[in-house]
This record gives sequence, C-alpha cells and structure tokens, in this order.
Amino acid sequence: MKHETCCVCDMQFSIPDNVYKARLDDGKSFYCPNGHAQYYTKAIIPGLQKRIRDLTASLNAKESNRFHWKTKAEQLARRLSATKGVVTKLRKQYLKKGKK
Repeated sequence: MKHETCCVCDMQFSIPDNVYKARLDDGKSFYCPNGHAQYYTKAIIPGLQKRIRDLTASLNAKESNRFHWKTKAEQLARRLSATKGVVTKLRKQYLKKGKK
C-alpha cells in the first residue's frame, strides 16, 4: 500500500501498489476519499524517485549505525559482566584472608 495525502483537503489515504504503479506509468487521475482528483505528472516522478533513493540511503545508514551501537553495547555488557566476576572473586579472596 502506498500512503498519499490529498493536495486539496490534506486527507491521508492509501492506494494499492498496483494502482500506484499504474497511475505513475499512465498519469491518469485517481481520487482521494473526498472525491478530489489526484494525478502524478512525469515531472515529479524523477523527484519522487530521488527522494526514495535518498530516504533509502538514509535508512541504510541509520540501520548500520544502529547495528554498530548495538554491537558496542553488547561488548560493554560482556566487559561489565567480566568485571563484576573479577570484583566478586577479589572480594571473596579478601574476606577469606581477613578470617585467617
């Protein structure tokens, strides 16, 4: 489903992907739920395609960044767990020596 906003009444609505592609290809009108005619012109199609490419690139960059920080958080969690283990071991050794 393709999400659209009516250029007359600003109502948001969805159209099936096959209708969207057909209207992009043929430039014929389709209508918002309030009956306002909508259409795609050939002039805006390259702009829409560029916007899609830009948004896709941005999404990929953010996904890569998210993966990086998730990996970093996992590494830090492992280091914290190891540090807690060392602290516990040293505390037990200290308490054991204190009892002698």
